[in-house]
Amino acid sequence: MPFDLIAQSQYLVGRTIVSVRLLDAAEREGLAWYLSPIVIELDDGSYLMPSKDSEGNAPGSLFAGKGNEFWTLAPTIPPRS
Repeated sequence: MPFDLIAQSQYLVGRTIVSVRLLDAAEREGLAWYLSPIVIELDDGSYLMPSKDSEGNAPGSLFAGKGNEFWTLAPTIPPRS
């Protein structure tokens, strides 16, 4: 059965963003990532987090857009020393 992106993403419809934060150090280490992406937490306890690929090999940046414009909403952030 082929992956259906639209059907797989329907749980997002009607959800509300309750928090926006960076991936913390323990979470980052658990994923073996060096950089921290943005984490968007939703009202049902689920979250969204950009990845550079579908295997979750590294964090990714999040872009936003409106009309013909787009911008980097959340780049990946190096850990603080």
